[in-house]
Amino acid sequence: MELEKNRFLDLLYVYEKEIRKNTKNKRKVYLFEIYKMSYIKEIENIIESDKKYVCFYHIFLIFEPKVRVIMSLPIKDKILNHYVTRYMLIPKLEKYLDERNVATRKDMGVELARKLFKKYLFKMKSKNFYI
Repeated sequence: MELEKNRFLDLLYVYEKEIRKNTKNKRKVYLFEIYKMSYIKEIENIIESDKKYVCFYHIFLIFEPKVRVIMSLPIKDKILNHYVTRYMLIPKLEKYLDERNVATRKDMGVELARKLFKKYLFKMKSKNFYI
């Protein structure tokens, strides 16, 4: 029961802190907000069921400032993707990733990338290795 409560709160957190803030289509957010708790519970049931779930993109064109194809997921699918990534994939994959891979990883970024670059550049110079 405790895990279920945590999963529900984690899903709610993902929606509140990540999805709602970053969704540009405010109408989508408004429509989701009406039944937010039941949608979150539905997402939780999808995760618990272990059944295959397929996300469908809304695909459309934008013409300004240039022509682009936009692929947008419904909010429910975004929450599911963020949750699976944050709470299932990252914890299992993190230990296998190389320290030099700093892209989109928590507590890593440009500053760490610069430090690592300087570190490995210094190592290469000290071994008289030049490209």
